[in-house]
Amino acid sequence: MSLEQERAKLAKVQAEKTKFETVIKKIEASTAEKKVVPVEEVKKIWAQVGYRFRAKLLSLSSTLTIMLGLTKEGEEILKRALKETLEELCENRLKEEDGTDRRPY
Repeated sequence: MSLEQERAKLAKVQAEKTKFETVIKKIEASTAEKKVVPVEEVKKIWAQVGYRFRAKLLSLSSTLTIMLGLTKEGEEILKRALKETLEELCENRLKEEDGTDRRPY
């Protein structure tokens, strides 16, 4: 490789390094300003939301049984339907535009 090629390669690498350093500084500034949130924090918050949602949804069967005067059989059907709904939500899949499933991470 000629000296000219080496210099061009070095300049390119230095430009990329500067670009990445700029991006890192922007991310750090955004994090400090609370414009972005660390992934682990988002996961923790959504897990808490999910647990509360699950608890509320499962308690619906008792509440609705009383309010609607359902029989024990009716309550069991409702509980099963709620649990099936939760299981579907827990499959952790997203639908692509073409209808195929994919995992979010």
